[in-house]
Parts: sequence; structure tokens; C-alpha cells
Amino acid sequence: YLELNSEALQAEVVIEEPALREYFERNASNYRVEEQRRARHILLSVAEGSSKEAEEAVLRRAQELLRRLRAGEEFAKLATEASEDVGSAANGGDLGVFGRGTMVSEFDEVAFSLPVGEISEPVRSEFGYHLIQVDEIREAHGRDFDEARSEIEQAYRRERADAMYYERAEPFTNLTYENRDTLAVAAEAIGLGVSTTGPMSHEELAAQFSRRVADAAFSPEVMLEGQNSDPIELGDVRSMVLRVVAHHPAAVKPIADIRDEVRSRLVAERAAAMARERGEKLIERLRQGEPIAGLMSESGLTWEPVAGVSRYAVKPAREIVEAAFAAQLAAGAIDTYLGVGLANGDFAIVRVSNIQDPSETELNAESTANTRMAITRLKAEQDWQRFLQGLKSRSKVKTYHDRL
Repeated sequence: YLELNSEALQAEVVIEEPALREYFERNASNYRVEEQRRARHILLSVAEGSSKEAEEAVLRRAQELLRRLRAGEEFAKLATEASEDVGSAANGGDLGVFGRGTMVSEFDEVAFSLPVGEISEPVRSEFGYHLIQVDEIREAHGRDFDEARSEIEQAYRRERADAMYYERAEPFTNLTYENRDTLAVAAEAIGLGVSTTGPMSHEELAAQFSRRVADAAFSPEVMLEGQNSDPIELGDVRSMVLRVVAHHPAAVKPIADIRDEVRSRLVAERAAAMARERGEKLIERLRQGEPIAGLMSESGLTWEPVAGVSRYAVKPAREIVEAAFAAQLAAGAIDTYLGVGLANGDFAIVRVSNIQDPSETELNAESTANTRMAITRLKAEQDWQRFLQGLKSRSKVKTYHDRL
């Protein structure tokens, strides 16, 4: 296969100083640092749904803290003592350096209007009341060419490689189409290397490349007629053309190649069958009234009582839980015994000794709401199906099942 890839083409980009400087001039705005500020705050939280009286009480506390600050108390010390923002209180309310739009809008507007050292009036946001002090203002500035040179070079390489990709995409498509029986012509003209895989199944091709690549490789034109595929996009600036050089039809593997695998499967199947046979005999003895303790001791097995298992429990194994909830206690029976085959080949002996339905008072509001929603969806689906059936009964509709 041939792969045309912008990322690989970056290695071919020649870096020249005038070109880099011209790129920088065209994209100078990308290397500008907007104004930033370093600030600290004291937050007094207002709980969602608080009454007017509760919110006014918080505001009065904020105003009292503001009075103390303007009387000369240190902002950082008071923030550590009184702020309810656990993330910044330990650092004296310090929020670090941030740009516009980082904070909530009410905070942002005030923080970017204060001069250094001044303390704001209480600012209301969705979190509560803030007292804000700006410690530092970093003016907006543009980085010069030397400061941003490494970033400029990377961006220039990407831009030039993308341009090279699109320049070569047309001959890539045309030459692989005009020379359907070879990749060599396109490879030589465009300067690409032909890559080769070993034998791969449809699933392996899909995993390594994409489902579209796998489908193309197994199409009649490519697999049987030996033609190049059409270009297949693997990304925005990555595409490939492939051809099949050998096709190995599906076949049964030689026994020598799969002997160990077959042996392992046979052993696992026989072991699972033996476990089931043994388990079913034990269940029959339990149903006849033999005590569990004696049977477990005799058989070298462990009995694990589990109480209060809910329908959605993950322990014990899901197969056991599902079987237990599907079991029906016979009239007058104290216990019901059943056997459950597990995914790993084990066989579980299960006793269901009690069924507990939750009382109405035990059903919490969430489970009741979920049940109500499920019933509503079911009724809506039933109504929709009845509506469709009504439409079909009044219309001339012919269904071609063989085309579905």
C-alpha cells in the first residue's frame, strides 16, 4: 500500500529564515498574550435556594469583613480565616494568574476593572459574595519572533506539509487509478515508499487501519481482480491506496497448528460437563432432604450463604443472581435448589430460601420515579406501534422482507 500522510511530509519541509519570518508576520495575532491578572478573594457562600433573609445575613458578613480590611487588616490573613473557598483559603485567597473569561462573569468584570491593591465591594456570583483584591496586572503584549520561534517553526512545518499533501493528492489519485495493476508508478512519481503487510484477516485490517480499508481489501475488484483500491481517507490529511498481492481463502488450520488449543478446549468442555453432572447429583440429594453441611464436607466444597441479594447485585456472579430471581418457590416449600452453569465452566449449586418484596414505604422516590418513567416509555411505544399499525391498515404497503 501507499500512504500519503501530512505528518510524514513534515520531514521534507525545508526551513528557511525568511519564510519563517513571513509566516510570523501573517500570524502575529496567534503569538499575542492577552492581559492577565493575579488576584485573591474571600468567598462567603450562599446556599442555593436560600431565603432573602439568609442572603442578606451573608452580605452583612461580607460588608463587615470589608470594613476590617479597609481598617488595615491583612487580606491574606483574613482570607485564610474567613473564606469559604477551600481551594484558595489556605493560600490566603490567592487565585493565581488568570486571563479574561476564566472566572464567572460577575467576578471577571470586577477583577479586570480594579487597580492593583484596591479591594472591591462585595460581588455577588452564583457561588456567593466575593471580596476581591488585585495583586498584579500583566499587560497584554505580543511575543517577538525569537520568543516564539520553536512554535512558529512547528506551525510552519504543519502548514507546508498540509499544502504538500494537497499538491500530491491529485497525482496520487490519478496515477494509482491509471495504473491499476501496480503502485510502483505512483510511488516513484510522488516519492513514496510501498509498504507491505503480512496475511491479515478482515478484522485485523480493520483494527490496524480502518473498516473502510478492510472492506476495500476484500472487495472483488481488489481481492480477486488484482486492481488498486480507490484512495481511502484515514484522516483529514492522511489517505492510502492498497492492492492485494496474495489471497488465502478461509481454510481449516492443520491439526498440528491447533493441537494445544484443541486439547485445552476439550479439557475445559469435559471438566465443565463433569462439574455439571456432579452438581446435579448433589442437587438431587439436597432436594431429598440431605443436610447441606454433610454434603459439602463429603464433597470438599464450600457453602457460601449470601443474604439480601438485590436484583441488580454484581456479587455473587450475575448468572447466579439472574437464575435466583427467575426461580419460583413451590407452594409450601421452604427452599428451592437449582444449578447454574457459569461462563468460566464452573457449576454453582444455588438455594433460594426466601423472597422479600420491598414494602411501599421502602420504595424510595428515585426508584418510584424510574419505574413510572419506564412504564410511561412502554405505553408511549405501544401507542406508537398501534398508530403505525393503523396507518398500515389504511394504506397500500407491501413489505419486501428479502430486502430488509
